[in-house]
Parts: sequence; structure tokens; C-alpha cells
Amino acid sequence: MRAHIKLNWATRLLLSASLVALAIGLSTSWRVAEASGYIRQNALEVKVAFWTNIFEPHYGAFFYSGRTPYDQHYSGSGGDSATSPYDGGISAWSWWGGPPASTLLLPKRWLGTQIVTGGDRMTPSKYNAMCYR
Repeated sequence: MRAHIKLNWATRLLLSASLVALAIGLSTSWRVAEASGYIRQNALEVKVAFWTNIFEPHYGAFFYSGRTPYDQHYSGSGGDSATSPYDGGISAWSWWGGPPASTLLLPKRWLGTQIVTGGDRMTPSKYNAMCYR
């Protein structure tokens, strides 16, 4: 009777361990598949990217990406076309920094007084780009 119980317990333990190993393997491979490739992502924040001289801030929209993002867009008032008069429009704006923190530099003339007053142009969710995950 005792040997039968031990076998039953051992079998249950083996089955449980196998199921746990299978679940870990499936969840790991699923995460790896999900994590690779480009996805459209909103900026995480808009803030000073760097300073030149003492009083000259340069602003940017910050993205997290394993590679330099591309295909950037503005979804605020007027969309991409609103950016056209400013340094060739958003599609021509420069990326600064490197993975994993890449920054889309925003022209000062584009931001204007919104640097102080706030508004769509200072809102991170209004900027998006294809980012590598």
C-alpha cells in the first residue's frame, strides 16, 4: 500500500513539474516573439534633451526603442501637415541619442510659447513613431 502511494505522489510531482516547465517554455517563447520587431509607440515624455551654451535648451520627444525609430508622426491639432512649415516637417526632424533612449528633436519655433503654457505640442502622446521592441 505504501509503495503505491509513493508512486502516485511521485507521478503527481513529475506531472506537475512537467506542466510548470511547459508553461515556462511557452510563456518565454511567447514573450520573445512579442518582443521582437517594430511597433508604433507614443513618446514617453517631451522635455529638454540637451543644452547648448548656458541658456539654450533643445527639446525632444523621448521614445524607448532598441534601434533608432522611424516614420514619426504628430497626431495633435492639424496632424503632420501642421509641422510642415517647421524645419521641413516632422518627417525631416532629426533623431538624437541612441538606443535604448532615442529622442526626436523638436524645433523651437514649432514649440513656441507652448514650452511655457503647455498644449498639444508639449504632450508626449501626440508624437508617435515606429520603435523596435
